Amino acid sequence: MEYACRLRDDWLRVGLSTEPADRDAAEHAVTALYRLAGASAPEFVWAPSPAAAVALLRDGPHGPPGFVYPPTNIPFRSWPFSQRLSGAKYSMRTRLTALTGYESESWNSRSKITDEDWAAKTPLELLTAGATVRRIVDFIVHRPLRKSLRDNLYHPMRAEFLGSDDRRPEALGYEQYDTWTVAFHELCRTAGFAEYRPDDAYHLEQWVRLARGAGWWWPGQRRCVMSERPTVLRTVPVPHAGHGEVRLHCPDGPAAEFADGATVFAQATAHRPPSRKSGAGH
Repeated sequence: MEYACRLRDDWLRVGLSTEPADRDAAEHAVTALYRLAGASAPEFVWAPSPAAAVALLRDGPHGPPGFVYPPTNIPFRSWPFSQRLSGAKYSMRTRLTALTGYESESWNSRSKITDEDWAAKTPLELLTAGATVRRIVDFIVHRPLRKSLRDNLYHPMRAEFLGSDDRRPEALGYEQYDTWTVAFHELCRTAGFAEYRPDDAYHLEQWVRLARGAGWWWPGQRRCVMSERPTVLRTVPVPHAGHGEVRLHCPDGPAAEFADGATVFAQATAHRPPSRKSGAGH
């Protein structure tokens, strides 16, 4: 479990990184992902911020639309590019999730472990209480990263740069903040919980490299717009959270800043600890 916590903290640092993008690594990973989707390498266009990327996209091919599977009688190679890219990632994740033996949320209704137990007990105590190793790993790695990076960073920045009306998750790639599942599957592989097929392991590695190399990106059929990371991120710990969860917060200035002056303002509101008696899921 100590290794799981180290991996979680490492991926949290990735999500909070303000270092310049590793453009070579990111472009190499994207090129590999395009090829896995049956497409040739795109033209890469780099923007200093998501706001600048959106402006570029107004003058060219937009990012993928909301994902809808084409009819089942159409071969995968004949799908539109955006559906092939999203579909390949979704299928890979589905296979990896099945291999890890991940349990459904109905497990929570059968468990006698309360929210307070999950927050206060050690992994050994949780095992004694009936939790599985995979459920504990999910709770101390997957969920804290999802809360910090998706809910508390990506969502407020998305609302600022793209507006609150467009809720389509496939409207852009947000790999810097899409690390909660990558980290979970990487841990399951390196800790020996699951053995992935070579093609799935290679596919996962490209998402790992992309998440570590760049911020948001918009994959188009022939042109891929890539965004630099923020130059400043100001966060505070989430109250009553026991696994390093953070959220954007700055009371007297922008909570996120980019090199071109794009900013995001955010102030964390007061939060009460959970009181309901249930399992780890929310």
